[in-house]
Amino acid sequence: MEDNVHIIALEGIDGAGKSTLIALLKQRYSISLYQRTKKGKIIDRLVCARLFQMHTSLQIPIYLLLSYKNYILFLFQRNKKKLVIMDRCFLSNICYFFPNAIDNQRTFNLIMRFEVPLYPKKIFILDVQPEVGQKRDENKKKLKWLTITRDAYNSTEKSPILAKYNIQIIEDSISPQEKCNIISKYIDEILK
Repeated sequence: MEDNVHIIALEGIDGAGKSTLIALLKQRYSISLYQRTKKGKIIDRLVCARLFQMHTSLQIPIYLLLSYKNYILFLFQRNKKKLVIMDRCFLSNICYFFPNAIDNQRTFNLIMRFEVPLYPKKIFILDVQPEVGQKRDENKKKLKWLTITRDAYNSTEKSPILAKYNIQIIEDSISPQEKCNIISKYIDEILK
């Protein structure tokens, strides 16, 4: 990726409002969109199957393969815009499946060896109560899993391992428009 490209990631548990914010940002900016885990109906059904919900670690290879497939498609289809918005980044894999990597450099380094080489300079985490996210999410992940994942996301701001990614948590108590304004303020600064 060229040096003058600005990569920003939107993160958060399922149902946090990432798609809504991406739609709002598309109205304001000319962006390239990278969707890490754009699945399609067959994969959606697979990862939502009872076996995969009971044993979430079975989902890891599927999500890694998806992220590489989507990364290759992104590279071919990217329209050379200076702003890339990532709908999820490496942090999803960590917070959903390996939350201990947030504070363990060795585990973090191991996980990052398998990740797509597309790293954001800024990560906005959209916070939401797990019960609310579960209601919004069409796949209805288990509440306990969403709670653990949310706790992991909320601990990332204080992780020295993740400090270089410039993480900011945006509370769910504000409107999508206000969230968009927070992100836009950052974008306007870097595009000057």
